[in-house]
Amino acid sequence: MGKVIIIIVILLGISTLFSACEPHDADDIAFNFKNETESVIYLKLFTKLNAGHPSYGTSYAPFEELTISGGGHFTLDSVIIRKTIISNSVLIVTDSIIYRNPKFGDDISQGNHFFNQDRWVQVKENKYLYKLQEADFD
Repeated sequence: MGKVIIIIVILLGISTLFSACEPHDADDIAFNFKNETESVIYLKLFTKLNAGHPSYGTSYAPFEELTISGGGHFTLDSVIIRKTIISNSVLIVTDSIIYRNPKFGDDISQGNHFFNQDRWVQVKENKYLYKLQEADFD
């Protein structure tokens, strides 16, 4: 159990080190994602170009915030958010949300929709934040 926690801490440290640098010019649009739950969240983004294969996957510790995209963020096809826990050194998925971009069809019409631009809070000029909360999994 201790080894798993050490590995997770190291991976989170590396992730923080690389995400500490602003990946865009100060004037560029940047979209940040914040995990406001008490669970580790895994976020996978899909595009039409990769035919449903994940373009990348990112884990977010509780209350962690990272930049997920610059411009063109809403051209994604879909997003899968997995809420997880670690029990006896095993990663367990406890709940998942799938958001599909209505622009490409198959919209699931949830009130707290990832592709609804009103859900993205503007925190600075050209900087937007999506806050994932426990209520999103209800």
